Amino acid sequence: MGGHTEGNASRPSLFHNPQQLCVAPLSSCCLGVAGPFGFPPGAKVSNNRGMNLLRVVARPLLAAPFIADGVDALMHPRFHVERAAGVRPLIDKATDAVGLEPLTDQQLAVATRVTGAVTVVAGLRFALGRKPRVAALTLAAIGAPMALVNAPLPGTTRGLSKEQIKRRRYRTLNKAGLAAGVLLASTDRVGQPSALVAHAMRRDQRRAIAAAEAAVVERLSGTAS
Repeated sequence: MGGHTEGNASRPSLFHNPQQLCVAPLSSCCLGVAGPFGFPPGAKVSNNRGMNLLRVVARPLLAAPFIADGVDALMHPRFHVERAAGVRPLIDKATDAVGLEPLTDQQLAVATRVTGAVTVVAGLRFALGRKPRVAALTLAAIGAPMALVNAPLPGTTRGLSKEQIKRRRYRTLNKAGLAAGVLLASTDRVGQPSALVAHAMRRDQRRAIAAAEAAVVERLSGTAS
């Protein structure tokens, strides 16, 4: 971008009236944009109406299973603790690895309620578009390990029929798919550039302005002489 501007700066037609050319650093009148790199200050909404409508519809639908599961965990924590019996040995190993005593059923019930509350809040914020990327990342962090709860892992399917194992497998895949969906949604920048892209745009903008200022100074010096 900088090199392209420098090449065009040597053409006299660009500086027919040098006094009217804006040379203020990072000025919108130089670049024809409303913000420092082409976006209005504080704007967080894409101009793509189709994508905006899709977000309005898709976010609540994607958040609904998490909200429902979170509400159920708040109201019936014991049931969720019983469903996690298959991964209870893994939980005990994890607590033992950090030097803690195995969690009791009461402690697991409290942890289930807390997790449910966080899930409901994150789900509502994601559905309403309030800090949706943070909310989606929170749902993914909760949903990924929850997908393993009651999963048909080796050694946890004794006494279960093939139909029960099949239902567990489908439930696990469903929860894993939802976790992947919100993880993907956490990367949605709503039309905003990433930090690397924004840095590159600001760098190219500075180069373009510097080239324009140098060309104006050179043109003015030639006119004065």
